[in-house]
Amino acid sequence: VVTWTSIIKGCNVQGRGADSLEYFRRMQFSKVLSNSVTFCCVLSICAELSALNLGKEIHGHVIRTSMSDNILVQNALVNMYSKSGSLSEGNLVFEAIRDKDLISWNSMIKGYGMHGFGERALSMFDRMIESGVRPDGIALVAVLSACSHAGLVEKGREIFNSMSKKFGIEPQQEHYACIVDLLGRVGFLEEANEIVKSMPMEPKVCVLGALLNSCRVHKNMDIAENIATQLFSLEPEMTGSYMLLSNAYSASGRWEESAKVRALAKKKDLKKVSGSSCIVLKKKVYRFTSGSTVHSEFASIYPFLEDLVCHMCKKDPTDDGNGYEDDLELWTA
Repeated sequence: VVTWTSIIKGCNVQGRGADSLEYFRRMQFSKVLSNSVTFCCVLSICAELSALNLGKEIHGHVIRTSMSDNILVQNALVNMYSKSGSLSEGNLVFEAIRDKDLISWNSMIKGYGMHGFGERALSMFDRMIESGVRPDGIALVAVLSACSHAGLVEKGREIFNSMSKKFGIEPQQEHYACIVDLLGRVGFLEEANEIVKSMPMEPKVCVLGALLNSCRVHKNMDIAENIATQLFSLEPEMTGSYMLLSNAYSASGRWEESAKVRALAKKKDLKKVSGSSCIVLKKKVYRFTSGSTVHSEFASIYPFLEDLVCHMCKKDPTDDGNGYEDDLELWTA
């Protein structure tokens, strides 16, 4: 079991989740029983791939091997269900944990937050504190992110401003990124910019990128240009920063400036990293990469995707469509 688990984990570390799952299948066929480490590793892969059906199958194996009471496996199951969007099942496993630890609470808070259930995430956060479990930096990132996705501005401000005094945790880059994203989403760009300026450390890409993206959405080029200058100085070879600024210019109707930024990126020979995603169908993992033409039916796939994206862009009749053209370019590039 150690040999199998090592190669499963090794493939996953290298970003080869599909290979990890294949090795797990082979391990099962060879009649080697999984241990808690094996289950945790494979459930983590299922969470990354949102492979809910496969995760449920592994949950069945967990029950049959009498590991349902192992806290490590229980936490891995909560994480898998939460990330895969099956929050009700995740909550059932969570509530069955006799001695919930910080990881248990964080997994549920993060799951509710990432799927837009901000109020439930806050309620879970309050329950955690009431139970005597002290939040760490990860828990605070999770709850701030939940506030951001749900637009809970006042609550997000309150938690961020009380981090040091109430929990003894000084805000780090990821916490600043969350509060900047929260304020930026609702258009409070000046306040977000002031927070960035007041940071006791140099803001990193995660913070500056969050503010620049909000400037694109709300067409505030004064702040956008200043933030982009900082980003270019911090990460001069980061293609995403140039694309964000170019898209911000486009959203504001400043096509000439947009073209100049893209020309600058081309001159620096900067190329976008192709995005990819995976789905699990009939116990097999399929990976899709942006711009790939290796699939035998790509000629029929791309027209279908373009029709789908156009339908998405027209879904809300009250939306002016700004920014969708840039997203279409990213999806079909």
